[in-house]
Amino acid sequence: MGKQMDIGSLGALAFIIGLLLSVAATFFAGVIPAVPIILAMLGLIVGFLNITKKESLGFLISVIAIAMLSGTMAVLPKIGAIELGSILESMLGNIAIFAGSAGFVVALREMFQKAMKK
Repeated sequence: MGKQMDIGSLGALAFIIGLLLSVAATFFAGVIPAVPIILAMLGLIVGFLNITKKESLGFLISVIAIAMLSGTMAVLPKIGAIELGSILESMLGNIAIFAGSAGFVVALREMFQKAMKK
């Protein structure tokens, strides 16, 4: 019989698929219109299954950095026929959707845990 996938492995797989899909969607925009929804769903899975209490602060700081960078890449210059800024902006935008939904879960969990301590 095959080896069963545990919860941690499912979360790790969702993380890898989310990152790969974020990058791939940059170059195949419009092929799968549901990509943002898929990225958000994968992010929710990652937020629930992968990010531990110990990792929460570092993860949330990373999510903030990605979100800030996603809107600033468009200012990069065009190099030849390649619009480097728009490519990076699209890629970081996709990663921001993915990471942002994971960050949403982690932030809610942190808020809930803080509220329950009182």
